[in-house]
Amino acid sequence: MKRAPLDPTGERVRTTDTTPKLNGARLVSKEGAGHYLGASKQTIERLIWAGKLPVVKLPVAFVNNRVKDGASRRVLIDVKDLDALIERSKETMR
Repeated sequence: MKRAPLDPTGERVRTTDTTPKLNGARLVSKEGAGHYLGASKQTIERLIWAGKLPVVKLPVAFVNNRVKDGASRRVLIDVKDLDALIERSKETMR
């Protein structure tokens, strides 16, 4: 990971753009989702198991152009669902 540049006084300068670069990807891994939200992979897994974060399962094993029964599936998360989770989690302070 790149370190923040130094200002003339030697202090680290923080940039305002802290959004991870997803290179236009719509689907991300659990690790990518954690990076996007600033959370751990375990937190993402807990959100999935609690039903608060839907997943996309893509087949990875094919036999004769068909998904093989019992084939493992790669679990991905839609960035739009991550954004929706953020919006649902917002609170206003009184």
